Amino acid sequence: MKFFTQHFNRHHFFHAPHRWFLALLLSPIQAAEHHYKKRYHLRFAHARKLFIFDLTLLSLALGLATMTAAWLWYDPTVTALVSLSLDPAVKDAAGPDRIRSGEYVSYTVRYRNDSDVSLSDPELRVHFPAGFMVESALPSDRYSSSTETFSLPDLTPRSGGEAIIRGRFFGTPDTEEQIIAYLTYAQAGKTWREVKRSPVITTLRGSVLETELTVPDTILELGSSPITLLVRNPYDQALPSILVPFPQADGFTLTAVSSSAGRIEPGAWFLPPLLPGQEERLTLRLDSSLAAAVTELELAFTPQFKLQQHVFSQVKVGRRLKVSHPRLSVNGAWGDGRTKIVPGHTAALAITVENNGDLPLSDLSLSVSMPAALVDTARLSALNLGAYSGGVFTVGARQHPDWGQLNPGEARSLVLQIPIRSVPQGGSDLVLLPAVRASARPAAPGAKTIQAEGLLPGLAVGTVLLLEADARYYTAEGDQLGRGPLPPVVGKQTKYWALIKIANTTSRVQNLAFRAVLPAHIVWTGKSSVSRGSDATYNPSTRAVSWSLPAISAHESVGVYFELGFTPGEEHRGQTPPLLEQISVLGEDSYISNTVSASAAPLNTGLPNDARARQKGVLTE
Repeated sequence: MKFFTQHFNRHHFFHAPHRWFLALLLSPIQAAEHHYKKRYHLRFAHARKLFIFDLTLLSLALGLATMTAAWLWYDPTVTALVSLSLDPAVKDAAGPDRIRSGEYVSYTVRYRNDSDVSLSDPELRVHFPAGFMVESALPSDRYSSSTETFSLPDLTPRSGGEAIIRGRFFGTPDTEEQIIAYLTYAQAGKTWREVKRSPVITTLRGSVLETELTVPDTILELGSSPITLLVRNPYDQALPSILVPFPQADGFTLTAVSSSAGRIEPGAWFLPPLLPGQEERLTLRLDSSLAAAVTELELAFTPQFKLQQHVFSQVKVGRRLKVSHPRLSVNGAWGDGRTKIVPGHTAALAITVENNGDLPLSDLSLSVSMPAALVDTARLSALNLGAYSGGVFTVGARQHPDWGQLNPGEARSLVLQIPIRSVPQGGSDLVLLPAVRASARPAAPGAKTIQAEGLLPGLAVGTVLLLEADARYYTAEGDQLGRGPLPPVVGKQTKYWALIKIANTTSRVQNLAFRAVLPAHIVWTGKSSVSRGSDATYNPSTRAVSWSLPAISAHESVGVYFELGFTPGEEHRGQTPPLLEQISVLGEDSYISNTVSASAAPLNTGLPNDARARQKGVLTE
């Protein structure tokens, strides 16, 4: 371009700067001319036409965009020039944000037309939550209760007005409730209607219903506690029907005891509408059965208003209760670490009861099972302070006054003397396993008796050998066993039979050995009989009769029978000389590894158990 080449130089920069600056603005066109000439070998006149065409298209696009935006942003309504507000008012309230559930609230709706056109057929409607009960509206002549709408007069420019709606506001405290005011109208000369909307968020703070919960600060993990729930209406207007659900959770149950009004159903208390100043009371019983790890229990009641088909929860009333854990433990051991005992002996049983809970305990009692088949119960009662009944020996504060109270951390000890029967009864390989149970009552209202059980170490009870020895001339049935004159005659031999019975009781006995000694005037005839094993043997040098058996089972009996001869001398006349002396049996109790033995009284010719022989006479003649 000539203008660019003539004026874009140093001379014009200093002497005609306005021409130099204009040339600078045309420099892009100059650069485009060189570009087209160099790349496309075109004349710049054609490039200039193309450049002008592009600028025209760009201008057209910008114009269309501007018109589209203006069309989209164009608002034919006057809602921006119509003001609408909604303000609550509560009597004696600290402010509009302190509305309680159930209070009487007045909402004032203010509206104004700040536009330059009149608004025709305006209608005002306020959408309230379900819990707002409309009681009155002003102006009443323009309010329709069926549609909940005010039909207002036409609003001329710069005019306005207000409407008031009063009623009771029931809802759930601390929950946001949205109230929306709608003003609908049509601009003068137009048919379509416009809507002005004004929302208000209201949060109810508290409730006019007062609820009080009376409950002990501490409850037991296992026990019963009284609870009182008081419901009061301090407001100057009646309250609707009230429902109080009972809280439910693992570890406790609530049982209604009585109520001053309403009806009690499983899990809830139903109350009719409460008049101003009216209060009602509900008494319940809290039965707790909590785990040992629970240290606190939260108990809360949430009363509810019932309005038609709607239920509104009110302020929750609750308490955090401390849970006490009364504990009782019992343990015991046999004296000297004893693990076995011989029948007829006495064992010492040491028992300790400890309060390892957090409450004092009273009326401590201890019960120990003592089977009469193993324990000599008569001697048990004689050796110890307590009472025996039904297989259980019981000790309490009556016998031990210091057992009346047991504070946390304290313990009581007792040593019982346990006499074992001389002949235990029952099965085989007997074990004395006393079950001990301690019981006490926690020092707290409504507390239930707590118990602790323990199984003491077993005490193995050994067996007993029973030895019976009898001398006979006749059997019990009257058959003759003996030979020779009866009564015995000096110088003539009379033969008797010695009948030995050995009975085992409760455990296996090994190496059983029987032994008896013949007096000098008695002779061994050589006749014998046994129920098991080898025959009895006689040793002339020791004058001893012996018999042995490798083992005898529990509850098994064996017999040894042999004949003895007696030739009386003058020194025996009128007497009943002895037949057999030092009668004994010996063995090893394989259950408790203890030697067991038995002995019998000497036998003589008096034959105390042979009635027929005694009729004939037993004194030597």
